[in-house]
Amino acid sequence: MTDTARPTFAQSDGTAQSDAEAISLGNLATVEFDLDLPTTGRRGSRITWRSSDDRWLDDAGRVRRPVFGRGNRKVTLTATVTNGDATATREFHVTVLQQPYRAAIESVPPVRRRIVVSPGDAGPRRIPLPSWGAAVTGIGAIAVPLQWPEPEAVIDVPSPSSTSLSSSASSSSRRFVVDGHTGAEPSHPVQAVIDVVIGHDDGNGVDDDIDADHSNGSPTKPTLRGIPLTAIRFGERSVIGHDQRLRRDYLRSLDNDRLLYAFRAAAGLDTRGAEPMTGWDSPDCLLRGHTTGHVLSAYALCAQSTGDEQVRGKLAELVHGLAEVQRAFARRPDCHPGFLSAYDERQFDDLERLVPYPDVWAPYYTLHKIIAGLIDAYETGVDEALPVVEGIGRWVVDRLGRLDPRLRQRMWGTYIAGEFGGMNESMARLAGIVRRHAAMAADAGDDGTVSDADDDTDAARFLDAARWFDNDRLLEPLRQHVDALDGMHANQHIPQVIGHLAIAERTGDAAYLRTSERFWHEVMASHMYAVGGVGQGEMFRTSNVIAALLDDDTAETCATYNLIKLAAGLRDHGNTFDGIHDDGGATVPSPEYGDYIELALRNHIAASIDRSAPNGGSTYFLPTRPAGRKSFDLDGDTCCHGTGLEAHFRAGDGALLVDDRMDAVHIQLLESMRVDSPDDGIAMRIDVADETPNVVHIRIDHLTAATLRVRVPWWALGRAFPAFDDADDGESLPTDTIVTINGRRFDDVDYDAVAHELVFPVKQLDSNPLSDIIIRFPIDLGLVRTPDDIDVASVMWGPYVLAALAGDNDHDERGGGSSNGHASGEALTPAMPHIVVDPDDVAASFARIPPSDADHPVAFAYHDARGGSLRFEPIAQIPADVPYHLYCRIGENGINDEIE
Repeated sequence: MTDTARPTFAQSDGTAQSDAEAISLGNLATVEFDLDLPTTGRRGSRITWRSSDDRWLDDAGRVRRPVFGRGNRKVTLTATVTNGDATATREFHVTVLQQPYRAAIESVPPVRRRIVVSPGDAGPRRIPLPSWGAAVTGIGAIAVPLQWPEPEAVIDVPSPSSTSLSSSASSSSRRFVVDGHTGAEPSHPVQAVIDVVIGHDDGNGVDDDIDADHSNGSPTKPTLRGIPLTAIRFGERSVIGHDQRLRRDYLRSLDNDRLLYAFRAAAGLDTRGAEPMTGWDSPDCLLRGHTTGHVLSAYALCAQSTGDEQVRGKLAELVHGLAEVQRAFARRPDCHPGFLSAYDERQFDDLERLVPYPDVWAPYYTLHKIIAGLIDAYETGVDEALPVVEGIGRWVVDRLGRLDPRLRQRMWGTYIAGEFGGMNESMARLAGIVRRHAAMAADAGDDGTVSDADDDTDAARFLDAARWFDNDRLLEPLRQHVDALDGMHANQHIPQVIGHLAIAERTGDAAYLRTSERFWHEVMASHMYAVGGVGQGEMFRTSNVIAALLDDDTAETCATYNLIKLAAGLRDHGNTFDGIHDDGGATVPSPEYGDYIELALRNHIAASIDRSAPNGGSTYFLPTRPAGRKSFDLDGDTCCHGTGLEAHFRAGDGALLVDDRMDAVHIQLLESMRVDSPDDGIAMRIDVADETPNVVHIRIDHLTAATLRVRVPWWALGRAFPAFDDADDGESLPTDTIVTINGRRFDDVDYDAVAHELVFPVKQLDSNPLSDIIIRFPIDLGLVRTPDDIDVASVMWGPYVLAALAGDNDHDERGGGSSNGHASGEALTPAMPHIVVDPDDVAASFARIPPSDADHPVAFAYHDARGGSLRFEPIAQIPADVPYHLYCRIGENGINDEIE
């Protein structure tokens, strides 16, 4: 492709037109370097230039290539040619290539599959081969496309009597190998190793990562369950309670007609005089409609978490409006039954033609927000939502079911255009709801009707559709046990893993559960900033690189929100990754999940909300660079604005867990809350003050469980940061933990070192019921060092990540970034402060500022021998546009001169 775009002309004479037609910029289809843009035409005309997207190509022709993984970018350059009073304009369509990966591929691990067949079940089997896999490089690993002779391996399964089989007492097996190669240049060989197991499969000595053939047909059910959000009310003075009130007041102020504007316009309905949405939901934006889906979820979660009837009414009204839109679309000849969105079906058509971003902007992502919001609405009691979402589900089944699986893989592997959020999770959730309806009808004696049969058929089809969103680019490296996240869009893939977990729970396919756990451990072990956030520029980067990636565009808030959801879901399955169980044989919750949720809620999520007013403001990114500053999305309607409306209302998800088999209740979230769940036999109050997070007071009014278990957080065990290795380290409870039960101090409280929980029998030895517990955990300051530079660290006090407030001379003048959360402009990175601390006694270098003397309840002063000083506060306390240092350099020198 060259610059042969047809020129368009405004006022023109022959000179301006001739000079416009004479401009030549060469090959614009593969731009890697700056363009030489002429400013004078051949016949003397003046030429000026305008770029449609100066992030990648500016008006002067300077090129900034997207980093690896973000894909190529299309930019339109417009030349305006002026000669006297006459002008002509001409457009040039430029493709700016993404940067190449920084290291060469060294090897490609084999793809492994295993099939288990019954004796006598001989004959050919077709095994789909993945279109992506992991490739190992000198600095880590990446996902690369794979090419095979055929997309499926045809395996002729022999009978057990075949002499080609190796026999054992329980089974016979045979191995088949298919040779392929990578699609990346230079090409590398890869093998698919397929083991056929005939007979009983005991799982010993065979890779267990493979196949839906491992499904036993019954759901992989969680062993723990959370109490409903309706049973939890956070304290008036707690951070979560305060943030929920801000969000509730904002939701009350929203205009549902405005939220429905683009939907009604697309369906040909009256927009009722409403103003159109702005930012990513504006009428000319391809992502329009996504905020409306988020608001559905936010309304539903708010109604559950606060009991607010005004918000509940707005939820029912918004669902009713969407139902009207869906019916209007159904009357249009160019739309298929069930379709619902804020635009017509053309974006979905373009995606199937593999049109890239930004000409296609994630239509299934937006659809997921709508489906998820409708499901949340139905589960909040809005019955009208169910037939609407069922109609969308059938539309998805019909649309995707006719596509070649290879095309679906190419779609899902496409940067941004193919992003589908958690469509797999929502389709699995919808299948579960429909199946419950069929089961309830059967229990009521109505089974056998056409409606019941339809429900059961729909449930099966919805589950099939959930699997159609399997993405080889993500799944196959997880099956290969290789961290190949480098270059993947973080929040494009985290929701997919939440969907894997939902599929496992509804199909019994434990392979999905295992890949979910592996993803979790890869992210936690190698990709996380101190606040619990991940990603730079929305992307996962090379594993164990943090210090080199401190910038304005780090820690995307919606990625953290989804990691919290993933942590909560995995925790419900207990500690299954290494098969750790308590002495009674029941699975206990792994402490890492509760630790992460506390870390992320108290730091990244708490820092993401604008506390100045109920304006809906959320951070897009949380800056980690020296002298970074928060900014809040007020009118950009970005992805993080949307999840920011939900996150604070979901905080109670899994705050308390019930283990019905062991008759135990687990307190997992140590926050001030009132818990009243009659169906679970729980009525209690938990008090934890922000300024003393180490003091937990539990007042029990009613508890029918035999045992109460309270999570002991990482910081109470003497760690600066949670351990995400999922290993039982056998540590004991610190001796300076003080526990008072019913007014009497106990020094021998049972401590479960596997689950990191204190264990309290509800009926005490003296026959007095358990009614009052006060736990005083030890708390201290510590350092969270970056893996790529141990001299760069964040400071933590208990659960709080502390940031140093920057001085007047130690930050740039770029301002607080644009309204959508992206930093604007370019500036030199200011110096990172140096602090001198004893790693074994960090607290010796700090002094607590008494709450009465501080603007906030938690603040510390650091002083060094040279007279330099810094004030440290929890990152969540720091308001917008106040510069801060989230990381410091730990060294022999004191604070650098710039901030003395």
